Amino acid sequence: MIKTAAQSSLLNDTRYTSMSAGVVPSTEYLISTTVLPALASSVTLDASSFAGIYKHLKVVIAIAPRDDQWLNLRINNDTTNANYRVHFLRGTGSVVNSFSSGGEAGAMNYLYNIGDNIASSIVVDILDAYSTTKNKVIRTFGGSTNRSVIFGSGLWMSTNSITTLEFSPNVGNWAIGSRFSLYGVTA
Repeated sequence: MIKTAAQSSLLNDTRYTSMSAGVVPSTEYLISTTVLPALASSVTLDASSFAGIYKHLKVVIAIAPRDDQWLNLRINNDTTNANYRVHFLRGTGSVVNSFSSGGEAGAMNYLYNIGDNIASSIVVDILDAYSTTKNKVIRTFGGSTNRSVIFGSGLWMSTNSITTLEFSPNVGNWAIGSRFSLYGVTA
């Protein structure tokens, strides 16, 4: 039996506004974008004004080429190592690595690239960012120009509403041209 276009699912497709795994259709709004005009040891995004407006937060980071490989995420200037947990899985097409740890240097530490002078991108989803009854769950998805793909999850063991997100590299500075975009997610 041949179906017409009206009978097929071609006309009844679901359009998603997010590429994040597991996210149902939602509405995302760009809050701010920071593009570094100079080297910077950290970038802090202010998320304090959006409680009651957004449920989740998303940060999309495009990292200009650099030599290091770790992204540190500190929430609300909390430097207590015991408040952070992180897990990630990295694949290169031929090798798979995994990692789990508590906080180091008072932050969550995410692998985002392997190799010398490599550009990377990473999407950081902060679920229930403004809930005062839940610990905060963070999930990440990233990749780099050396064909690595990285999936991660994190936990900030605090029921405080998120006010600031500070991103820093494990050593040195963020390169000129690195971009940090903060989005609010309503559903």
